[in-house]
Amino acid sequence: MKKFYFMFMFLIWFFCCYSNSCRWWTVEYTDWSNKELYFQTQSYSWVPDGHATPWYSWEPKREWYVFVWWSPEETNKVTEDITYVAQWEADADWDWIADAKWWTVEYTDWSNKELYFATQRYSSVPDGHATPWYSWEPKREWYVFVWWSPEETNKVTKDITYVAQWEADADWDWIADAKWWTVEYTDWSNKELYFQTQRYSWVPDGHATPWYSWEPKREWYVFVWWSPKETNKVTKDITYVAQWKADADWDWIADAKWWTVEYTDWSNKELYFQTQRYSWVPDGHATPWYSWEPKREWYVFVWWSPKETNKVTKDITYVAQWKADADWDWMSDEKDSNTVWYNEEYDNAYKFAYKNEITTKNTIESANMDWNLTRIAMAKMLSHYAINVLWMKPNESKNNKFNDVSEDMDTDYDNGVTLAYQLWIMWINMPKNNFRPNDEVTRAEFGTALSRMLFWIDDGVDNYYSTHLNKLQSEWIITNIDPKMQEKRWYVMIMLMRSAD
Repeated sequence: MKKFYFMFMFLIWFFCCYSNSCRWWTVEYTDWSNKELYFQTQSYSWVPDGHATPWYSWEPKREWYVFVWWSPEETNKVTEDITYVAQWEADADWDWIADAKWWTVEYTDWSNKELYFATQRYSSVPDGHATPWYSWEPKREWYVFVWWSPEETNKVTKDITYVAQWEADADWDWIADAKWWTVEYTDWSNKELYFQTQRYSWVPDGHATPWYSWEPKREWYVFVWWSPKETNKVTKDITYVAQWKADADWDWIADAKWWTVEYTDWSNKELYFQTQRYSWVPDGHATPWYSWEPKREWYVFVWWSPKETNKVTKDITYVAQWKADADWDWMSDEKDSNTVWYNEEYDNAYKFAYKNEITTKNTIESANMDWNLTRIAMAKMLSHYAINVLWMKPNESKNNKFNDVSEDMDTDYDNGVTLAYQLWIMWINMPKNNFRPNDEVTRAEFGTALSRMLFWIDDGVDNYYSTHLNKLQSEWIITNIDPKMQEKRWYVMIMLMRSAD
């Protein structure tokens, strides 16, 4: 029977000690101020988990102090091993009431590591008490007292030392002398002095800035201003340095900025006409023109690069630009005799195309104006013209994947092939569904596609393009209706601009 009893008690002990449902904790109350114990420690062992926190059985006491609380703050229930440590506050008068905090306030001087008046110290000033004053008048030979540092507070909340601050009193009138500054006028151009330096010492703080007494002069230059700019009053030591501008003609007036403008040619590293240089052009002056007509064998002149500006603001060289003229008719071979050519129209056509995203090149030089037009480039240009100028909307339900136009190629041309198909601009079924993107375009092909967009007329009876080209010519959009003519990018931009007008 005893054997069963002990086994039963062992199971209860094991369950209570090792089961999560029954934990035991230790609660201790103690004191360890300055590494000494001032009252009896009390320890509660085997306190069940979740049990109400047991109290300290006696009153904590310590000589010259009163007990205020336990740290950490007592909890309602025990959930861990914990030690509560007594916290104290001073009780110097043995009235069992915690004394207020006490602070030290000191007034002193330590200028140049010397004391010039008696230090005054207030010890045991209660926390929050009004700040006590210095009892005498701070004095120091050749100086007057101005304030304490840091600034005095109304109440005492910490130990603090106030240090006397002084200002000079050279005339012994017990009034602080003004601050004194130095003002200097000088020149140090190219590390040389070109006129007499003038220095004003002992200028009172806030005094009007004194002027330079003479006229600054330097050979071949005129004086323009001081740097930094003169202030009305003196508030610091300062040096004003003379600034100059060139006076090459000795008229005591600063010369304007001068620039050089040059017209030249350096095609294939050769000069084909006389260079003209304008030196000493005043800043902002109208750009002078080239005095003669630029000429070069087998070529015609088209423009200057960079484009001429209205006014001269820097040194600049204009270089002649040419186009081939193999038949010596003084017209670029890229234009036929029936095509109207104006430089202004050419430039305006590019601007029109760039504005309406027909080309995305941001300069006329990078727009490849003289390139032959390919079918994929025509698809992009016409689709953007249709959307941005004619306000046509693509039928996104239509889709046709050409065998020879990859998705990346179409994307590189702003999805021009897809848009041209959806806009019904280029819809003819190609053999084996091939678009032939890199084939070059003739006047017949381009004119037909443009006419279909603008006029919606049927193809010709004898050939598909004749009706379209004749219609475009009658509307003054094109002048040359040769169907085999190779289409150029600049031709296309001009025709699209004309059709928009």
